[in-house]
Amino acid sequence: MPDARYTPIWTTVGEGGATRWLDDGSLLIDIRDTPESATLYRTRVGGKIERIGSAPRPMAGFRVSRDLQRVLVITRDYRGDAWMSKVVGR
Repeated sequence: MPDARYTPIWTTVGEGGATRWLDDGSLLIDIRDTPESATLYRTRVGGKIERIGSAPRPMAGFRVSRDLQRVLVITRDYRGDAWMSKVVGR
């Protein structure tokens, strides 16, 4: 900003996080509640924070499309000595 000023709109805590711009001009906020879980939020001009949702089980990673129409979630199914992955399409 030209005058070097900013206005905080929200404060939260987490194990980590990320942001990215969406196609509609809003900002997607990924807050890692734990190292293996995340909750997604969206904010628009004006600063209102909208909770989008979170995964019901631990996940290794995820990707969200810029139009919020698709999501890819990678989970792990730990079985002691074997790992199993499952890809589910729509």
